[in-house]
Amino acid sequence: MKKKSIICILASFLSILVLLPVQAQSALPRVTDQADVLSSEEESSLREKLDEISKRQKVDVVAATVNSLEGMHVQNYADQFYYENNYGYGENKDGILLLISMEDGDWSISTTGFCTTAFTDVGLDHISEKFLPMLKEGKYYDGFLEYADLCDDFLTKAYSGTAYDSHNLHKKSVSPFWIPGSFIIGFIGTLFIAFIKKSELKSVKLRASAREYANEGSMSLTESTDRFINRTVTTRKIVKNDESGGGSSTHIDSSGTTRGGTSGKF
Repeated sequence: MKKKSIICILASFLSILVLLPVQAQSALPRVTDQADVLSSEEESSLREKLDEISKRQKVDVVAATVNSLEGMHVQNYADQFYYENNYGYGENKDGILLLISMEDGDWSISTTGFCTTAFTDVGLDHISEKFLPMLKEGKYYDGFLEYADLCDDFLTKAYSGTAYDSHNLHKKSVSPFWIPGSFIIGFIGTLFIAFIKKSELKSVKLRASAREYANEGSMSLTESTDRFINRTVTTRKIVKNDESGGGSSTHIDSSGTTRGGTSGKF
């Protein structure tokens, strides 16, 4: 009787597990360095960072390097790499992947699900402008770290209801020190220039009135009048910036999945 009760409890427990949503495991970790551009320490550190961001933001944030694109376009390769390795959270496979190929210096970002709207075209351009200089200098670890931090910030902004786009592009916060610091530096600079100008005017003495600056008998004013001659009006057309643009362009990959993304060379 006791054995039968244990079996019933286990059966009930298993049935509950079946009903719970399960996050599919990808075939590869969130950092895949097939081209060996990262040291083992860098790869481990980056993996921990991407795992933490991914679990907290509930999307897969992935970084990958490969030696060759095997004749494919880099965007198609990135999309296929994401699909074949089963990346993504939930039914919509939410996630973002940065893939670089060392063969010809190609790179691509592929977005899926929620990340398609979280990372707009303008947002992806902004992110790539930040990490590309590091890739060009061979600082791949630094470039991936910059990518990770920006992804984290963009996702937080998107979850708040307004993704970064053309009218509210992401900007790094300025240290509070620079606000009073700028005033102090400006004041010191102005004071320094004023002392220099003052030292150059030592030969000039203060006069009580303008009459004292004129030589006696050098000018005889017999008549003084004001006469209006003309008026000049200058107009300038102010063109308002159109902030209605933006958003994300998408494409359908070979698996039939709608994705966003961008690509280029470094």
